[in-house]
Amino acid sequence: MQGILSQCNSQKVPDACCAHDSTETFQCGFRGFRYVQIFLLFLAFTHSFFTRANVGISVVAMTDYTPIDPEIEIYDWNFNEKQLILSSFNWGYVLTQLPGGYLTHRFGAKIILCISLLGTTVFQALVPLCISFGGWKAYCVIRVLQGLFQGALFPTAIDLLSKWCPKEERSMLGAIAFSGIRFGMVLGVGVSGFIAGSEMGWPGISYICGGFGLITTILFSIFGANSPKRSLFITQEERNYIESSLEDKSNVKHLPIPWRDIFKSTPYWALICIVCCQEFGAFIVLSEIPIYLDTIMNYDIENNAIFSSLPHLSGWLMAYVCLLAGYFIRKHNLLSLAGLRKTFSSLSVITSVVVFIALGFLDEQFKTLAVVLIVINSAFYGTYDIAYDLNIIDLSPNFSSLLIAIMNTFSFMVDLIGPFIVALIISDQESDREKWQIIFGINAVILPIGGLIYVLYGQMSVQSWNMRDEKEVKKVSA
Repeated sequence: MQGILSQCNSQKVPDACCAHDSTETFQCGFRGFRYVQIFLLFLAFTHSFFTRANVGISVVAMTDYTPIDPEIEIYDWNFNEKQLILSSFNWGYVLTQLPGGYLTHRFGAKIILCISLLGTTVFQALVPLCISFGGWKAYCVIRVLQGLFQGALFPTAIDLLSKWCPKEERSMLGAIAFSGIRFGMVLGVGVSGFIAGSEMGWPGISYICGGFGLITTILFSIFGANSPKRSLFITQEERNYIESSLEDKSNVKHLPIPWRDIFKSTPYWALICIVCCQEFGAFIVLSEIPIYLDTIMNYDIENNAIFSSLPHLSGWLMAYVCLLAGYFIRKHNLLSLAGLRKTFSSLSVITSVVVFIALGFLDEQFKTLAVVLIVINSAFYGTYDIAYDLNIIDLSPNFSSLLIAIMNTFSFMVDLIGPFIVALIISDQESDREKWQIIFGINAVILPIGGLIYVLYGQMSVQSWNMRDEKEVKKVSA
């Protein structure tokens, strides 16, 4: 990826990197250092969700699988202890959302994100050693610490996207960066299963994931930058093109935060509502599906990993389909931005409701159909990048890192209580299909509620409290 060779002026351009040549025509192509930043964010999301998702397979491999190497220890953990391990990441994650958002707003995204990546990497590599001394309790502590470090992930990513993505390219570049979430899940579930089934066993998951995180951290520390203005590698032409497309953010650190207006914002609460409802369903797919396939469908560890990773693979591929579809729709003005986000949101909600209801009535005899339905459901999770993830920047580019931190605090409180709800319903009756039917039914009830609220009250325009002048902010907040 090389820098742009000539300058884009203020004329509106399509969703791509545009250069102005000597014949006064615009040429579009994927050139420019902003694409390096997007790739780095893709790697950051991939590593972070590789770390989060591998726990579902790791727990199964540590307790219900005989490794090739007899020296690899296997543990006798009960169902409730497994649920505590699955939920412990969120105990730390929910605590650092607001501090992560504030620190990003105050000191910039690069240093905060590098600390987040490095801390997650170090503790991932320490998993085998710590478990050998402290068992499942040590695993919980490590997951809490990883959650603490990853709390700044979304605030830093949103802040970087708001500064590096020209307005016309925001949906496309943001979707590419966020697609790392689903790719990380593919690695965390699919690749982890193959590693656990190899001679490396479950400890190899931590070592490989930690190595990937170290490489990502080094690359981001060298090539990452808080903004085009702070980058050592961007050309002046590309910097002018990006900055001319964005709202003025030069004094954003000195803007007073309009807390009261933020918490009174109906569109913001509508976004929080749908994200919280979707988060519970995403938690089931991310953390509980490997256990569901193990206990209800009786898949072994390697087949479990393959079929558990297929939903994430479909979501990853669907994210790019949605990206192209969204680009085509907006380019030809087939839908407004609000219409696009709400249409994709509704498709995701409707699909999830149908799938969760159907899963509740399937047993081992229909294991293939169950996997197909899970894959279809997860494919429509690929609409998140278009429907929700960038809505924060729509509402307030200046305070996007804080808004995502507040929203994630609420949504990951759902993740925090999710395992306890599952444990309360299932208890130790892991093979009871009717208990899983209740869990799937809960999703089928809450999703339409969140979807309806978002369709009715969601907005995709900059809010009045996203001010650039301190006096105006104080006047609005008074």
